[in-house]
Amino acid sequence: MDFYVFSRLFDSAMQDNLHILRVGSPHMHDSHATEGRPYPSGGLREAWRLLTRLNTIPRRVALSRYDGVVVRYPKWSLFHSGLTRRYGDRLITEHHTNEEAEAKAIGPWAGRWLSMLERHAGPGILRAVRGIVAVTPEIRAVELQKAGPKPSIVVSNGISVQEIPFSGFRPFDGRLLRLLFVSSFYPSYRGLDRLLEGLIRYRGAVRVQLDLVGEVAPRYRRAIHAVNAGDHACVRLGGTVFDQPLEQHYGAAGLAVSTLGLHRMSMRQACPLKAREYMARGLPFIASYEDPDIPNDEPFTRRFPSDDSPIDIQRVVDFSREVSGKAGLSRRMREFAEQHLEWTVRLRCLYEFVGSLCRPPGP
Repeated sequence: MDFYVFSRLFDSAMQDNLHILRVGSPHMHDSHATEGRPYPSGGLREAWRLLTRLNTIPRRVALSRYDGVVVRYPKWSLFHSGLTRRYGDRLITEHHTNEEAEAKAIGPWAGRWLSMLERHAGPGILRAVRGIVAVTPEIRAVELQKAGPKPSIVVSNGISVQEIPFSGFRPFDGRLLRLLFVSSFYPSYRGLDRLLEGLIRYRGAVRVQLDLVGEVAPRYRRAIHAVNAGDHACVRLGGTVFDQPLEQHYGAAGLAVSTLGLHRMSMRQACPLKAREYMARGLPFIASYEDPDIPNDEPFTRRFPSDDSPIDIQRVVDFSREVSGKAGLSRRMREFAEQHLEWTVRLRCLYEFVGSLCRPPGP
């Protein structure tokens, strides 16, 4: 089994069975990769790359030598017919979201256009492929509605626990609670606005500090200013950081924040990688979705309503006080991650599913 990663961040390389292709570079240490044309960049070319990226794969990788090819589903893709007509019997698409609903959440204009594009192109892609992999049962049901009867499987997101540092959490001292929200950026389905509105309304005795790591859009500035103008809470912008600066944020956190706005994509279930990282670190967190891998009654997470209501910050404070009184909770979270969230188990399930589709039928 070979893994190909298309990236602009790394030079082309090959490590065991992991092949990294630098986008825009014709060099690749792999006889099965083809040079092809580089992705264009900038402005309309970038938009064109986004919409036609599925067709780029066979120009970069010799797909004909593989019995099965698992690809991340190219949401909002155009001009797929040539690829699916030629390789559809080998393709297995992997789905992490409700693509049409996610498009609508982008905004009124682009969202409407992209959702229409997905509604038009998606069923054609899915009817042509050999199988479907989804990260939640809910997403699988959505994709099968578009595809019709099709071999499918649920394989949720996994992590390599040993590669994630164990950081634990800062015990609650009764005076200050530090919340950590980490995201590369904050689209509406992250639900940052719900948290900020809750902080604006909060009047409790415990001071709450929200540390935001990642790129925070200007549309949140007014709410952040309103929080900081009060006496009960504050927001600190950490920017995009990695390595030791990021570890310092984790080491100071009493609780973490996972996704709080999944309902805006018409979804109830999710298995975010960031929440799995919190589990491996031993850092309790709040969320507003159902995770098929993490039961609601587990003591290391607190669920909030899946709607647009402001987050009840007093409940967050009470949760912090509660987890601080549970000895060994962080170690239990780490053990849970090792037993239930390891990616090696997911990969085995995926391998067996793809193998079942590629094996010739028996006599």
